This record gives sequence, structure tokens and C-alpha cells, in this order.
Amino acid sequence: MRNLAKLQRICYLTLCCYVVVKVFKDFQYILASQGRHDRTGAGKSRSLDSLNVGVNSTKTYLLALFTTLPSRDQNDNITRAVIRNWASLASAIQPYLFYLPGQDDVVNLAVSRGWRTLPVPKKNKYSVPYLKDMYRVMADSCSSAFIGYSNGDILYDSGLQETLKTVEGSLDVLDPVLVIGRRTTVDASRWDMISGSVDDVSRLARSGVLDRADAEDYFLVTRRFPWRLFPNLVVGRKGYDNFIVARSIDNNISVVDATESITSVHLRRTSRLGSRTKADILFNKYKLINKFDYMKAMTISAPYYTSTNRGKVVLSKRKYDKRFKDVRWS
Repeated sequence: MRNLAKLQRICYLTLCCYVVVKVFKDFQYILASQGRHDRTGAGKSRSLDSLNVGVNSTKTYLLALFTTLPSRDQNDNITRAVIRNWASLASAIQPYLFYLPGQDDVVNLAVSRGWRTLPVPKKNKYSVPYLKDMYRVMADSCSSAFIGYSNGDILYDSGLQETLKTVEGSLDVLDPVLVIGRRTTVDASRWDMISGSVDDVSRLARSGVLDRADAEDYFLVTRRFPWRLFPNLVVGRKGYDNFIVARSIDNNISVVDATESITSVHLRRTSRLGSRTKADILFNKYKLINKFDYMKAMTISAPYYTSTNRGKVVLSKRKYDKRFKDVRWS
């Protein structure tokens, strides 16, 4: 009996060992299978991620340039020229259009030319977009070194990207930066066809007139630009351009006058101010309760300027002539 009990214990222990080993092996198999599945799944996941990057990736551009277009007609000569022109700069510059309801045709035309489009985030009671809100949306939508607003009737030459490349090389010293410049106005009604090509910009500029130093149509800023110091003004109405320049200079922001290195052509259309109310036209002026020094509101007031030397853009600091109370630069 004693031997039988001993034999039973041995059999029981053997069975237990077998069960333990079996369970252990099964567990290893499960882990191994799961590992193979995870590795395969990870591979698939990486492949899909790579595919998604290829489809949805956001290229890093030098400048994200945005605007609003007043026209609802995709056949408008100026609208088509601007869309084509900005698209031609796409190697370093990504154009964006902030659109209003009813601009579907213009949006489709812009998208067909590689533009990106966004709805206007905020507008006043006259349906005019607020500038700061668009800059905020742009800061969240792109990763470019510069973010810029331009009026929607301006054509640019390749000097735009060459100038920004030069300024970018000095950001460690100058940042935050605001780049501005004078425009050359051309009567668009004199031209049956405006292609918007870089060569076309040069041709148009030769027939135009360089505007005054207080006519500023583009504002290209770095990401550190302190918009908190500025009221929320609307675009395309009196005062916002000059106020931005003067307030920037007052706050020691590195303002750069790029007139000599960026050719910007203003395509003048028939004025539509007559259809606007006085309150609409002077909307910004009513908000600018605090006066600003108008002598600091011009391109010639900028402490830095660009020029070209043997085909290269050069950034220089202006020298202030203290003998004069007004802004005169030597």
C-alpha cells in the first residue's frame, strides 16, 4: 500500500509537471505569435504612416503668404493674375486665401493653382476680415519661418523670396522682424492680359509709378512678432498699415524696408469706395484712439533696409541724422 501511495504521488507530480510545461509552452507560443503580429502590425502602421505623410504632409516653406480677394468672379482679370503670380512663387512660398461666403468660384480657381484656402475667422459688421485673427489661424496652420499678409491686388517678383532668405540669415540678431516695402502702381485697365509671371511683373513695373512711402501693402513677420501689442484692425481700410509700422518701430521691432529688393506691383482697379459708408471706410480710424507718430509710419522710417549688389540681396542698418527732428536718413 505504501508503494502504491508513493507511485500515485509520483504520477500526480509528473502530471502536474506536464501541465505546467504544457501551459508554459502554450504561453510562449502565444507571446511569440503576438510578437509576430505586433511586428507585422507595426510594419503596416509605419507603411500607412509613411503613406499618410506623403499625402497630407505640410512642406516647410520660407513664407506663408495670405490674403483676401474682394472679387466673387473667377474671370476677374486682377484676381486671376494674382492667383497665377503667387502660385509661381510656390518653390519657397505657399499662398493662402481667406474666403467669404459666395466666393466658391474664386476658391476653386485658387485651389487649382496650388493655393490653400481657409474661411475668414472673424469679420466686422461690414464683412471686412480682422487682421490679427487671420495671423493667429496662420500660425496654427503652417510652420514657415515668415507669415505674411498682402493686399489681394499685388504681384511679386522673385526678389520676395531672395529678400526673406537674406533676412532669415540675421534672425538670431533681429528677431522679431517686420518686412514692409513700397509698391509700384499700375492701371490694370490699360492691359488686356496680365499673366502674372515674374517677367510680366518686371514689364508692368516699368510702366508704373512708385507710390509714396506711406503706402504699405504687405506685412511679413516672424513667428515671434508681438501681436498682443496691436489692436485688432481690419484689412483694406485706412490706417491699419501705417499704425502697424509706427507701433512696431516704437516697440523696437526690427522693421525692414525691402523696397529696393522686392518689386511689388499694385494692380489698380476702378475705385469702389463710393459704395462704402463713411463708418466702413474709417472703421480703423475710429479704433485708433491713441495717436501715433505718422513720421514713423512710413517705409523710410524703418531702421533696416535691403538693397541689391551684384544680384545679391544685402541687409543694412540705416543711419539716423540727428540734426533733423523729422525722419531723414543719410
